[in-house]
Amino acid sequence: SEEGPAAPQGDVSIKVVDALSGVPVPGAEVDGWGRNGDDYIRFDGWTGDDGYLNTSVEAGFYEEIYAEASVGWGEVYNISVEESGSTEVTIFLERWNDTGSVPGTITLVDENGDPLPGQWVTISGEYLWETYRVTLKSDERGVVHFMLPPGLCTVYSSFSSFMGEYRLQWKTGSTQIMITPEGENRFTITMYPAFPLQPITGFVKDAGTGKVIKAAKLDARSVHNLEETRRNGYPGCEGEVENVVDLYRMVGYSVSDGFYRVWGVDEVRLRTTKTGYFPKEETINLGTRAGKVHDIYLERIPEYTSWIAGQLVDQDMNPIPGYITILDRDHTGYYAGSSVVEEDGLFNVSVYPGNFTIFFYNETLYGELDVQVPESGLGGIVLKLIPKSTISGTVRLWNSSLAVGINVTLVDTESGEVVAWVITGEDGTYEFEVERGDYRVVIEGTALFEGYESNLLELTGWNHITLDIILARLTHGAIMGKVLGDGGPYDGVGIEGAEVGLYNSSGMVESTVTNSTGAFLFTRVLFGDYHLSVDPPIGLKAVLNIRSGYLSNNSTQFSLDVERVSVDVHLPYVEVPHARYFNITGYGPTGDGVPLDEAIWISFSEAVNRSSAEGAITITPNVGNISFGWSSDGRKMYIYHDNFEPNTTYQVVVAGTILSMDGNPLWNYTGVTWGFTTGQTVSPWRLTKAYISIGGDKSVNVSATGKENITVYVVIEGVGSFEMEEVSPGHYYVSIPGDNFDWNRTYSYHFSDREGGDDKAPHLSGEFTTPVGPSGGGGKGGAGEKSNTALYVGLLLLLLIIGLAAYFMMSKGGEGEMEE
Repeated sequence: SEEGPAAPQGDVSIKVVDALSGVPVPGAEVDGWGRNGDDYIRFDGWTGDDGYLNTSVEAGFYEEIYAEASVGWGEVYNISVEESGSTEVTIFLERWNDTGSVPGTITLVDENGDPLPGQWVTISGEYLWETYRVTLKSDERGVVHFMLPPGLCTVYSSFSSFMGEYRLQWKTGSTQIMITPEGENRFTITMYPAFPLQPITGFVKDAGTGKVIKAAKLDARSVHNLEETRRNGYPGCEGEVENVVDLYRMVGYSVSDGFYRVWGVDEVRLRTTKTGYFPKEETINLGTRAGKVHDIYLERIPEYTSWIAGQLVDQDMNPIPGYITILDRDHTGYYAGSSVVEEDGLFNVSVYPGNFTIFFYNETLYGELDVQVPESGLGGIVLKLIPKSTISGTVRLWNSSLAVGINVTLVDTESGEVVAWVITGEDGTYEFEVERGDYRVVIEGTALFEGYESNLLELTGWNHITLDIILARLTHGAIMGKVLGDGGPYDGVGIEGAEVGLYNSSGMVESTVTNSTGAFLFTRVLFGDYHLSVDPPIGLKAVLNIRSGYLSNNSTQFSLDVERVSVDVHLPYVEVPHARYFNITGYGPTGDGVPLDEAIWISFSEAVNRSSAEGAITITPNVGNISFGWSSDGRKMYIYHDNFEPNTTYQVVVAGTILSMDGNPLWNYTGVTWGFTTGQTVSPWRLTKAYISIGGDKSVNVSATGKENITVYVVIEGVGSFEMEEVSPGHYYVSIPGDNFDWNRTYSYHFSDREGGDDKAPHLSGEFTTPVGPSGGGGKGGAGEKSNTALYVGLLLLLLIIGLAAYFMMSKGGEGEMEE
């Protein structure tokens, strides 16, 4: 068809001048609009380096021509442009300074820091609810001068109509700067070369057949990839965000033989598309600037033999209308299908087997779901469109200044999990978008301010909460440190169990105990002056002239006026000559396949202070319902428990702080650590406790506790085996007559499951000693008992003789004589 007649044209020469200085303004944006009869006419452009815009426009009556630049703005009215004529116009710009604009500079440099003269950048921002945009050129020193309103603005590279066919040789990404009312407002921005362009050539081919493909479209986007990456603030979605500088872009096509040629620089993101084929995205590095030969293979889209079906609902499961779009996850950038969802919420979209992301949305809400579609199709999908509420506000410090770079977190009050986090920007603002629920906004305290936690925030999914936060100046801090030995077995090493007291001028503020590394921590301590007083654990404490050990000590006074102060305290060691020690002589169980109900036991060379020992045992992993038992001499300790976990390796640690009954420490203050691995079963025969008592007649009474319904013998060396009766479930007893034992003799005993059997409970075996006999003699009764009988007979005879003598004396007393 023939083209219509061209609109009548006229030439204009528009000069833009700074009204205050009279200097022409380059890079000013010019817009004009008006009418030519019933037709609306308009033009726009930019002034060149000389401050002029010389161009051809449609002839007609222009009601207004407006100009704007970084220094200010201006306008003229009612300008006529005659057909084939020439019209000259001068526009004077009034300074933005009248509305609070301030001066500043941006220095443009390359990656080496060298200045770049003659380069164009655009600055855009908002002031008084209006958007402004100015394009400026750097001078011979690479400096861009501006006069702009205070606030946050963005600097970037852009093409402008006044540049004509000119292509920018240096480019920068989008950089935000904060222009302040007071201050130098000097900024430096790095630019990257968009030259020289290098060719990328090759053929586009079918990946299955290898045949060439003609008329394939190639979109070549050249970028400079920055090392720094930007991240968003939602856990689970905080992956890296692309951070690149766009350098050049072009579109090309493969010709009839499949050959193509495109141009680029630096790193080229190449996207190739052709109807009937999956799009393909590739990255080609031209850093060597040597060009690239690269063939492109496109994969055919398979036939649509499968389907995705389901229903779109709201958060209360009511069907709603909306839209469905399906993205192929295995082929970047390809949307396999879409559907409009009607009022019943039902949808059915044809696809091919594969992995997809379903995007579902309506005019206000959005969601997505990853699915895998088999050849047989995928049905019954329920897609929920869930509304989201927002929480937003501004964070300020106690002096009302903006809190910039503050980590603000949103916590779900029900689960206690962090739902989202965000860093406040230059304007101190934050914003969260979340589903309905109960939340709190939390800011961790720092060396400058106290932590913050909001009240409960109830979100419905539709409401929006504005929460401005004032951070209080820090008035509390933490005191941390270690208690270390100065000499002795813990020289330079942290001491566990030391008592640390925190004092100020009024006395003790609080106290704590050091952990396994000797560390301690006091939190939420009011700013002020303090000192520490430390006592060693009783097992390591020196006893004057009796036991070597550590002495108490105090720190010097210090001030807490920041978030955290670290103070270490050293305890001096005192050596007592000829100090007495005791040892650990055995322990169990050990090895593999330990029964799940096996008791842990530890034996010592002396009777042990039970409270110090029971507090010095650590079992890892934890074992439930622990209780302790002791041998009668206090030298053997038993640890009873709920069953161990099967096939689990346990570690037992006995700390070196145990004391004997006489107050003696373990040798070199060193405990013991050992491990064992459990099996899968409990012991079929097991005793947990046993007690033996000796009567005055040498009788021996034995009681034991263990599993129910087992056969138990106590085996006494040199005497025999005695079966014990189960007097109640799991409780066994036997009384052995004294005739079986000698006086004042020591016997060894153990427990077994059969007469004369081996030791089945070695942790319960031991010794007992019978009492001393009546005259100190030994044996089962012989000499001692016979001597006692003779004594009794002698006494009776003596009493009989005395009685007879008295009788005879009384019977002859009347004769006045007495016989001998």
